[in-house]
Amino acid sequence: MAAKAWEENTCINFTKITLEDVIANETDYLFVTDNDDGDGCLSQVGKHGGYQPLILGPGCESFGFAAHEVGHALGLYHTQSRHDRDDYIKLNPENIPKEVEDQFVKLTKKQNENYGLPYDYGSIMH
Repeated sequence: MAAKAWEENTCINFTKITLEDVIANETDYLFVTDNDDGDGCLSQVGKHGGYQPLILGPGCESFGFAAHEVGHALGLYHTQSRHDRDDYIKLNPENIPKEVEDQFVKLTKKQNENYGLPYDYGSIMH
C-alpha cells in the first residue's frame, strides 16, 4: 500500500522482479523484507547500488511508517534535517532521545537540496 501511494502521487513506478532477473541483468534492487534479525522499520537513504534492504518488520504495519521508509529508500532525508529547518522549527535537543539523535542532524544544502520547496510540517518524512 505504501509503494502504491508513492506511485499514485509521483512519477515513480515499482516493478516486482525475481532473483533470476537480478542475476541476469546485474541490476540494482530494493529488497523488501519483514525481518532483519529483529523488529522495526529500516531503510538506508538513497540508492546504494546492488542489494538494498527495506525492512518492514513488526511495529511497521501502519501506512505512515511504511511510506516513510519507502521515502528513505527513494533518497529522501528527514524533513527536520533540512539545511533551512531553523527558519521553520525550533529543536529542543534535551527532548530528543539519545537513540534517535542522528535523525535530527542538520544537513548542508549540498547534502540535502530542497529545490525551493516550502517546509512541509505534515510531511511523511517528518
